Amino acid sequence: MSHTSVRDYVETRFDGDWDTYIEKLERIKKGLEGIQKRGKGAVIKRKGQSITLRGGKLGDYIQLSGKRIDVVRCLADNAEIDDLQNFATAAGGDTRDNSYNLPAPADKTEVYRTYVTLPLALVAELRKQAKRRSFIENRKVSVNDIITRSLRQRYAK
Repeated sequence: MSHTSVRDYVETRFDGDWDTYIEKLERIKKGLEGIQKRGKGAVIKRKGQSITLRGGKLGDYIQLSGKRIDVVRCLADNAEIDDLQNFATAAGGDTRDNSYNLPAPADKTEVYRTYVTLPLALVAELRKQAKRRSFIENRKVSVNDIITRSLRQRYAK
């Protein structure tokens, strides 16, 4: 399974809704943990064949499921950032073509405060992402945090 195949799967099966896919994976993992606590075996399908996992093998599978969820969260974050960078500006254009005109990032010790006006549709999307990140990170994540994270990933050297 590759990152591209996961992205395609989420786009096709979940209309690009990473939250729903992550919730599905978490439900499956939680169910497997319950099966393991009861001392039972879980039947999974791999390449069209049914396989029963018990004991240590089930524990390993659950651990790998947790790692898979972490990777999917990372892919979701990257997809969110890509979506934000592809979002049309309030003026109706895409400023990515003009990014070469931007000055180099300031020294990390320098801080600048900038105020921007955003289209309501973008603000709504940013709020949705902030709410999702708050749930995932178990802390309050603001719209500013989402924007800052996106800019840092975009322009980090």
